[in-house]
Amino acid sequence: MRKRLIIITIAVVVVILITGVVVVYLWPKPALASDFSIRDIDGKDIILSSYRGKSVVALDFMYIDCPGCEILRKNMEQIYPDYKDRVTVISVDVLASDTIVELKDYRNKSHVSWQIASDTDDLKTKYGIVALPTLIIIDKNGYPVHSGTGEPSPEELRGIFDKAIAGSALPITIMQMSIFALAIFAGAASFFSPCSFPMFPGYMTLYLGFEQERMAENQSKKDTGYKRRAFFAGSAAALGIIFVFIILGGLIIILGRAVASQIPILQPIIGMILIVLGALMFTNISYWKLVRPFQKLGGMVRRKKPEGEEQKSHEANGKNKGFYAKLFAYGMGYGAASAACVAPLFIAVISEALLGSLMDGILALLLYTMTAALLMIIVTVMLATASRKAVDKLKQYTPLIKKISAAVLIIVGIYLVTYYYLAWM
Repeated sequence: MRKRLIIITIAVVVVILITGVVVVYLWPKPALASDFSIRDIDGKDIILSSYRGKSVVALDFMYIDCPGCEILRKNMEQIYPDYKDRVTVISVDVLASDTIVELKDYRNKSHVSWQIASDTDDLKTKYGIVALPTLIIIDKNGYPVHSGTGEPSPEELRGIFDKAIAGSALPITIMQMSIFALAIFAGAASFFSPCSFPMFPGYMTLYLGFEQERMAENQSKKDTGYKRRAFFAGSAAALGIIFVFIILGGLIIILGRAVASQIPILQPIIGMILIVLGALMFTNISYWKLVRPFQKLGGMVRRKKPEGEEQKSHEANGKNKGFYAKLFAYGMGYGAASAACVAPLFIAVISEALLGSLMDGILALLLYTMTAALLMIIVTVMLATASRKAVDKLKQYTPLIKKISAAVLIIVGIYLVTYYYLAWM
């Protein structure tokens, strides 16, 4: 045991040293923000280098129907009058289907008082944008000093602007990414998206609740297959996410704006579904029994089992089948919730890759989907391994775990509905 500990310690030290060398010598150093030239919706040229030495620049990456972008816009409006002479705010729309006419209409309806422009110079790749909204602050010297996703409050925005104006904010590194690197980062962003990641506790309690019930039913048996079940559980949820993005991506590419404008409404719909599911979990309804009529219908077209054997088969397999179906459905909800943050980048990545060749487009799609899928699978397996002892101790609390799972689903549903309300109502 001591030898093993020594070997492990040495290995850890070596890894730390190698990582340190990579970070210090190979990681790109802060550099001037990538220059660009775009034109705002009024036809005025915007050249980043022209602001150097004159003004702090705030690049707000967004699109018209993005709920999070709308929340950030409202927060920005509260402080903009105090900073308009010192900070140049530019909203950059990254969704190609948002036309100039629609952007002008959006500006007029929302009373936006700063510049709005379309991303005609591939800023999303130059600045590594993988989720929306993203706010990048560039100081007077031309160095990026802040890059963050989400919706900072007015007070947080004041702090960010004040540091940039005072010159006390340290330069940061913004990596220029190839279209394939952007596909990988966008795939990761779909999992950690601020629109969807708050749903993960619901997924976690749903999975752990199932594991706890399974262990309670098999107390006399040694369970060695929990990692395998975790792999399949994560795969089921990952397939749900991938399914949603493939469908949405295909529809947006074919139908364009007509579908893109409807994506935000998925959030409150999914939220209401989760609230209903959570409420039903407080009852004694066995969800897998809902599919029994279809199972019986299928039994009519295959060799019929004896009645007692068929009943046992349903009882043994119904819960497992229902469990993976639930995870797949939850994954679909997860993907639908994240669509508002990453769908435009997903479509942009695939579309731009297709400009190279069909194979480039297919490769970008595979990189994106596999990144999202692997993250869900890895996190689920880690969750299963780390929580094994905790689940074992909670065997006697099956009803409590079920109620906690139900409460989390309801809370997540309320979050999604509230998120939509704050953005649009």
